[in-house]
Amino acid sequence: MTPKIITAPTYTVTQDDNCWWIVLNNPGNVTVTLPAPGLIFSPGFQITILPVQPGTQVTFNQLADDAGHVHQINTAPTLTTAQGEGGVLKIQQDLNWWVLPTGAVGRPLIQTNAALQALSTANFAVITRAGFYSLGDVPSLFYVASAHACTLNAGAGDNGSQVKSADGKCWLAVYPSNIMDVREWGAHCDNATDDSVAFQAALNAGLTVLNSNASVLVPSLRCMVKGNLAIPINTALQCSTPFPNAITGTAALNTEPAIVLDPSKTISAAGPGASISGCFIVASGITFPVLTIPTWTGIAVKDAGFSDFSLTYSTIVGFDTAFYNTGARPYVHHVFADGTGVTHAVIELDVGNTDSGVADYIKIQPIGTANSCAAGRRPGTGLRVGSSPGPAGIWLDQIVSQNFDIYDYDFQTGAIFGAIWTDGNNFACADYVGNIGVHVAAGNYVWGGSLASFSGDPGIVVDATSTLKADFIASEFSGTDCIQLSGALVAQTALLLDCAGGAAKILATTGVFSVHNLQMGGNNGGSLPFIKGGTTGLLVGAKPWGQVFFDELTTDRPGNLFDSNFTGTVGSAHMTALMQITPTVACTGIGSTGTCSLPSPPETGITSGTILLTPGGSGIAASGTVTVGISLAAAFQVVCWAQTTGGDWAAGSGVTPSTSATSPQLTMTWQNGGIPLVSATPYSLSYDCKYR
Repeated sequence: MTPKIITAPTYTVTQDDNCWWIVLNNPGNVTVTLPAPGLIFSPGFQITILPVQPGTQVTFNQLADDAGHVHQINTAPTLTTAQGEGGVLKIQQDLNWWVLPTGAVGRPLIQTNAALQALSTANFAVITRAGFYSLGDVPSLFYVASAHACTLNAGAGDNGSQVKSADGKCWLAVYPSNIMDVREWGAHCDNATDDSVAFQAALNAGLTVLNSNASVLVPSLRCMVKGNLAIPINTALQCSTPFPNAITGTAALNTEPAIVLDPSKTISAAGPGASISGCFIVASGITFPVLTIPTWTGIAVKDAGFSDFSLTYSTIVGFDTAFYNTGARPYVHHVFADGTGVTHAVIELDVGNTDSGVADYIKIQPIGTANSCAAGRRPGTGLRVGSSPGPAGIWLDQIVSQNFDIYDYDFQTGAIFGAIWTDGNNFACADYVGNIGVHVAAGNYVWGGSLASFSGDPGIVVDATSTLKADFIASEFSGTDCIQLSGALVAQTALLLDCAGGAAKILATTGVFSVHNLQMGGNNGGSLPFIKGGTTGLLVGAKPWGQVFFDELTTDRPGNLFDSNFTGTVGSAHMTALMQITPTVACTGIGSTGTCSLPSPPETGITSGTILLTPGGSGIAASGTVTVGISLAAAFQVVCWAQTTGGDWAAGSGVTPSTSATSPQLTMTWQNGGIPLVSATPYSLSYDCKYR
């Protein structure tokens, strides 16, 4: 009959155990309690108790009978066997227990799986298989005889958890824990033989034998897998060595322990909760170091739409896509990935719903060649979130994605991030290819902590009806503009430096750039303007009237930051003062008093600009007047305010009504915060005018 398998640390013998083998599968020591034999046991009672694990000691305890008499076990109240030993239990004629320690006699050893298949279950009840193809090529495994045929593969078993016996019955493996080794199913792991059948059998056994929550161990060898693999529910594919430091990309990786996967095949989830950890998965046919821009294909790992897939502490190299996620709540942690990213991104997180996943501590870049001008680029996209607009479905943090020709980051749906970074080799190699560092597609909201994009072309692009919001944003060394906006970019601090085009380009009237602390320098070849328009009719000033607004400004080029596509509006006076800009209207002969022509304000808005105030020797004062000419489009009065850089606003005086198309004279009072002007020194005088 099939032995009883006991996993608990204690067991009490019953009268139904007569003639049974009791197999103790517990990692610690086990206590076996023996009832008083005269109460319930018939003459000739005998059982065999064997521990699976060699370090386990078995302690036999005796219960008292109804009269309080404690019977003996080998003339003592208790008995403890040596490590790994069990015992054959018998009842003596004096109604005491006798334990015969089994030693090695109770578990005969055979050397191969073929020898186990050739053995009948009638010969032994338990046996140890000490190898698969030869002695010692796989950790020893304990088997018990079944009275029935194998339940897997129509009675043929799977040559691991179930091995068909010579008498048509089955040898059943007893695993000392929930960890299985792929070599126990015949995996060679010799970097040549296809081990996919053995891998899959081991993965399946995790579910059928251990009822899920199993870990299938891959040894520290190179295992060739030429077929697809499916990981069942709550089963882990666990490699036995830490994932390699693949950043170097040297020839040492050619012999590194790995799962060598045919690039046309994929390791997929076959149920929720599947996972891969600690593995180096490399496409077959790759030779390290990689010295050219590759044309890799295939998907290495995908969750196949199942939820709660986990990919951790792993390196994946040599496929178009390293990981393709379409299920809810993925967990991607400590992963290095190098792929081409053409059909899908190298890591594509398309969660498909509002259940948030986590992806952190990830590096996506060319392996060992990120700084190489010859081989340090990949033709597609590094990281993509989503496939269509929607709410945030993933949390991103501590991620580097760089050197991709399309996008380093492509947000097709919403996301939340902590810190993300991209830094390509375009600037260092003087080879810009039109790649975008960070792209936010239309209709999305992406927000978070810190975002840095270096050497993009451009660095950051936000499409219409989208918002990118962050505490800190940096874009530097772009081949075109640091940022391009048809949608909104809102930041506490923005650092825009050394981009070949503008610091910012507003592509449409839907574009908004609002930042508290704006720092710019070295853009546009070091020449103003730094902020450019991709269309006319753009406004400078606070929302909802303008496309660009900042509270604080640091720049190496004082003056008008904006090109001719921008005009001023509400809230721009403070920005004008920060820029220390030169006049934006034609003014001559302006001193402590003078004349200048100003444009007419719109009937429902405000016109803003600057004139140059140069006080003469007698015009040194903390305030004064400027007489200007203004064209009125309607019979209204006009009121203007003026201030110098650092000054305070004061209402204009001498307001002149007009009913004609002629330009009336308007005396405008300026203020400088009570600080006298310096003689013969030019000052920017900012003004706002509107009808009242």
